[in-house]
Amino acid sequence: MTVSGFRQFIQPLIRTQQVSEVPHVRKTLRIGIDATQYIYKAMYFWRQDSSIDKLVQTACNLCTSAIPDDVESIFVFDGQRVLLKNRSKSALLNKVEHYNTKKYYGTSANFTIPPSITHSVARQLEKYGSKCIVAPFEADAQLAYLSQRKHIDAVLSLDIDSLIFGCDVLLQKLQKSSKSVEVVQRKNIMASMGVPVGDNRLVHAASVLGGSDYACSLRGVSFQRALEWIRLYGSLEDVILRIYDAYLSMEKMEQFKHFPEGMQRLVRHYHRNGFSEKKSFADFLMEYASKLEKAMYCLRHHIVYDEARVAFIQQNVTPKNAFPPPLSLLSFSPNTEHFHTEDINTFICRLRDIKKELCPIKSVFGNTFPDTKAASFCKTFSLSLR
Repeated sequence: MTVSGFRQFIQPLIRTQQVSEVPHVRKTLRIGIDATQYIYKAMYFWRQDSSIDKLVQTACNLCTSAIPDDVESIFVFDGQRVLLKNRSKSALLNKVEHYNTKKYYGTSANFTIPPSITHSVARQLEKYGSKCIVAPFEADAQLAYLSQRKHIDAVLSLDIDSLIFGCDVLLQKLQKSSKSVEVVQRKNIMASMGVPVGDNRLVHAASVLGGSDYACSLRGVSFQRALEWIRLYGSLEDVILRIYDAYLSMEKMEQFKHFPEGMQRLVRHYHRNGFSEKKSFADFLMEYASKLEKAMYCLRHHIVYDEARVAFIQQNVTPKNAFPPPLSLLSFSPNTEHFHTEDINTFICRLRDIKKELCPIKSVFGNTFPDTKAASFCKTFSLSLR
């Protein structure tokens, strides 16, 4: 799940340190690894006229070549695709970074890896003595869950998506012969944002508004800008309301100039490109708001595998409220006196109605919700968490 602008945001927080200095609670450092990324990398080297066995072996070699001998590893694989995740082919091209040259290449990652290949790689790694988990959906979410539960000390990944899901420590650029590694700690990210370590709502809200695989961003809105607007107005819904308010205020310069400069450019762009009527732009924002709510739901209530229960669970839910509505950053109760136009009241009512009509669990994860049989199958690739 790529988030636009998030890497630039955390770049000043990346530290290079010795592998032995990475915080860990065990005698041996235990890291979780996003193994699906290495399968995509193997596909770059693989040719269709080659055997599947060669692809599997290449993926296994790439996985094991990244792990020093004195580090315990747990490989986690993507499961079924999240229905909400709708990457375009162009977004996937040039995604995988070549291991040696550090250049970006086109890849065959514009399709889902067949489960048979995932399971073959997992079984081969287990023969080498490695521990593996096939996640129900996103490996990044599963890795973050293992990190939060202290089953692993850090996550090793080619991207930074696991930080969005809440992993405590992320490692990058680690190789078998490495003595140093790049480290990002979640507590430093939370401190830079001025929020408690355990509160991911601001990160989630800025991620979905800034643009991700779950919901495309509005023009010119990155993670940093989304973060500024949410801090300024309080919630995702309030940001949407302010954008609509700015659109309605375009002809009144005294009112329009009070909006952030980036928001002014945003509404000017949409006004020039097909939204000449107020109603059509309102409909566009309504549809966009519903996508943001679903994306927020997916981040906060992702489905992961729990070893102790031998079952798939949904995060941040209670038994009495198994499928809760999406959560905003703050309670949604805007003060209409602070808006510049009177038409905003109707828009607020429509936005509330859409929130009530959403059925997130099916619209986000699809109708093929993992069952206990699938959870039992994951057991064959599970680790001992004792």
